[in-house]
Parts: sequence; structure tokens; C-alpha cells
Amino acid sequence: MVDEGSIAASISDTDGGMVHFLADKDQCRTAEMTRKLQRCMAQCMELSERVTAAHEAMATDREYLRKVTGKERLLRYDTAAEEAAGLGSSGMFHAP
Repeated sequence: MVDEGSIAASISDTDGGMVHFLADKDQCRTAEMTRKLQRCMAQCMELSERVTAAHEAMATDREYLRKVTGKERLLRYDTAAEEAAGLGSSGMFHAP
């Protein structure tokens, strides 16, 4: 039946003849499936635009950038102070 094309499946030679059933090839060629794919692509594009807009808003928000860069500076200062004191990132003493 697989060879005839009446069942959409593949037979794996490496898995000892394991049969993997696939979606019917003809189901993917319908107008309904095309509309579904178009809706999914439109949703993906809308989400991409929203993420881009959020990224641009954050990248130009001075208050947000002040907070982020302040935290990064503080983190870098804390890390440098720990290393100078002989402590690693885990807070445990490391012999020099």
C-alpha cells in the first residue's frame, strides 16, 4: 500500500523496517491548507513587527537605557571587585 501511494508513510531501513506514517500529501495541496498557511504567515509577520517595534521603543527610551547601563556597570564593578579579592563568580575563594 505504501508503494502504491495509497498510504503516506516511509519505511526506515536503518530502524529495522520501522514505518513512519506521514500526513497525506494531498491534504497539503488544498485551498483550505493554503489559506491556513497564509494566516499563519500573517500572524508570524505581525508578531515580528511587534517585536521590532518593542525593540526600537526600548532602544530609544532614555530611562530604560539608564537603568540597563547602570545595572551593567554595577555588575561589572562587582565582578571586578570579587576578582580583585580572589573570589570567583561563585563567591568561593580561589587561590592566586
